[in-house]
Amino acid sequence: MPSGVEASLTVFLLRANKGHCQTSNAQRSTSKAQAKILRVVVITPACGYVDPTGPIVIGVAAGIVPFFACTKLKSWLGYDDALDTFGIHAVGGTLGAFLTGIFATASVNPNLAKLALGALWLQQLKAIGITILFAVVGTAIIGAVVRGTIGLRIAPEVERQGLDINEHGEEGYMTAG
Repeated sequence: MPSGVEASLTVFLLRANKGHCQTSNAQRSTSKAQAKILRVVVITPACGYVDPTGPIVIGVAAGIVPFFACTKLKSWLGYDDALDTFGIHAVGGTLGAFLTGIFATASVNPNLAKLALGALWLQQLKAIGITILFAVVGTAIIGAVVRGTIGLRIAPEVERQGLDINEHGEEGYMTAG
């Protein structure tokens, strides 16, 4: 999978440029896992539609755009996303869907021959818009149901003490001898 190498290398270079490489093992492991996930998330829509040069550009974009979403966009908008699922899945998946429309070719998938040259990216934009609308409305409905039944957040003092002891009656990590 050519895009995986480019995505991982791009994330590594971006993190090194920002001084993020001098971090703990846990942070490096999380970053590696995120890079592996995002390269798959971004290239998946293009599988079966792009020739071997498309994944190279998609891979570099897969390293840059979700990295920006996970580091800058999250802090600018102030949303709570500890595992960067929005930056990786929403932003990365949208990027992959859009770039599929740009790099898809009928020489790889003859079913694309029916579309006018360059028209697929417009179809992809429509699909992206419908998907975002569906996800936002569905999330709002689910959020309203959860808020009405059990609530969306726990009390701040319970969060400070920890969910393990408050919700389950036991400690998740035994740190004292």
